[in-house]
Amino acid sequence: MATAAQTIRVSLLDDHTLVRLGLARFIEQQPDLLLAGSYASGAETLRDLGPTRTDVLILDYALAPGDISGPELILTLKQQHPTLSIIVLTASIDETRMFACFEAGASGIAHKRLPLPELMDAIRMIHGGQRYVDPSLIHP
Repeated sequence: MATAAQTIRVSLLDDHTLVRLGLARFIEQQPDLLLAGSYASGAETLRDLGPTRTDVLILDYALAPGDISGPELILTLKQQHPTLSIIVLTASIDETRMFACFEAGASGIAHKRLPLPELMDAIRMIHGGQRYVDPSLIHP
């Protein structure tokens, strides 16, 4: 079991319950990761993330219509929580939007089909100060 100093607190933001539940279950199985929060909307995340101590947020790029998402949400979250590391999870993204996410403050970008063990490694990488780009997004 990881000590508190080694534990990475991870929160999830995705408008699909099934995605959140699947990620949550896998995170909870990792000895060095702790599920710190789970959010269904950008508004909920902005409202509730403050009291939680989150190191890494897995953020769905495209949320439900009418919700704040993408680079705008990343920028707002980074303004409110400058030490927060954000990994964007997406089903589809082009180079321009990928660059906009990094410009807004994201630390990593992964495709939703990335194997879960690799996503967990990406969480660890960005928590350690590195950037992460899913290779399948560079060379589809």
